[in-house]
Amino acid sequence: MEISPRKIIKKKCKTCGKYRQHSKKDSSHCVHCNESLQVLTGNKLVDNLIKKSLTLKVKNKMTYIPFEQFTNIEYIAEGGFSKIYKAVWEDGPITGWSEKKGCFRRRKREIVLKRLNNSENIDSSFLNELEAYIKIVGKESNPFVRGSRGGGSGYQSRINNLFGITQDPQTRDFMLVIDFVKDGDLHHFLLNHNEIDSFSKLSILENTAKQLMKIHNQKIIHRDFHSGNILIHKLSAGVSVNINDFGISRPASESSDKEVYGVIPYIAPEILREEKFTTASDIYSFGMIMWEITSGQKPFSDRSHDIHLIIDICNGIRPPIINDTPQPFVDLMMKCWENDPSKRPTADMIYRFINGMHKIELPTIKNTKFATHPQAVFTSRPLSTLIRTASALQYTQLNCLSFAGEEYFVNKL
Repeated sequence: MEISPRKIIKKKCKTCGKYRQHSKKDSSHCVHCNESLQVLTGNKLVDNLIKKSLTLKVKNKMTYIPFEQFTNIEYIAEGGFSKIYKAVWEDGPITGWSEKKGCFRRRKREIVLKRLNNSENIDSSFLNELEAYIKIVGKESNPFVRGSRGGGSGYQSRINNLFGITQDPQTRDFMLVIDFVKDGDLHHFLLNHNEIDSFSKLSILENTAKQLMKIHNQKIIHRDFHSGNILIHKLSAGVSVNINDFGISRPASESSDKEVYGVIPYIAPEILREEKFTTASDIYSFGMIMWEITSGQKPFSDRSHDIHLIIDICNGIRPPIINDTPQPFVDLMMKCWENDPSKRPTADMIYRFINGMHKIELPTIKNTKFATHPQAVFTSRPLSTLIRTASALQYTQLNCLSFAGEEYFVNKL
């Protein structure tokens, strides 16, 4: 006599609202939500974010991942407010559901751990921005969303996948668990693949603009947009483009209202004049990324990133146009560089402009060995003191010029 398999009854989960098999331990929650709610950090703010993310209508939920699940932890780099490690997540993310076993299928995966320095006392405003990040990342149902350029060309765009959060048991610092992108950031990709053609470069820019458009459509400003936050994953045909760190490039323990953080050459002049960030500030940064695509080097890498560079940027100084850059490309780049933010295009406009640049040829990057000034800083750092000092110096210089002009006029009389 054959025994019929147990019928799986699916009910609506009171947390995520989906009809799934329910947990034996708690019949009001589905298996996934019950599993996520059982493993929490003990930090009330972080745990509330995890619980809230389970109720969001997104496919990728925020979960707490115990630190002991990570092996082969290897230090990669350090940013302004974080340290980056590569590791293996032994359990790995959920890949599906096994009806037979009544549990989730998982697969071991290589990931990145982003340690948030001094984050034991994580700030609520930082977590609010992380929640906005989750809302956008979670809507990326397919890890590779095909871009429009060339149809099946394999040039794709996505926002970097955030799997969850963990905590170092020794330092108590929180760490974001992020998908590993093997080819690194845009700058290093250009250095290592200087042979890529114009089509590829334009595809990278087009898909970057597409992701920036998604971010801006959610009323979010990146605030620290540069080539180090554009991650590239080379595929068999084309590349995947990922935007990283939007809204969260600052210390996790400090309110966002207290300080300006970033990399001076990519920061819009209005921010350097102590005005507020807007989506147009990100567009200025996009213009600098366009220049980097043509030159292969970071803007203003040949000079000190000090108050004098801040003043020069406010006065309209921009990197020199690279020889043989097509005029339509130059025109768009210079619109992004406009001193007046109201005259800059939107991310949507940029996306459409670049999508229409089918036949232009961008300069080939011939030299990949550039000398960098010892005082050039390309990691995010606090800049408010420098900005205030530059503003005061510029104000003094203007007053001196005004006084000299009046004295000259009086002497003439």
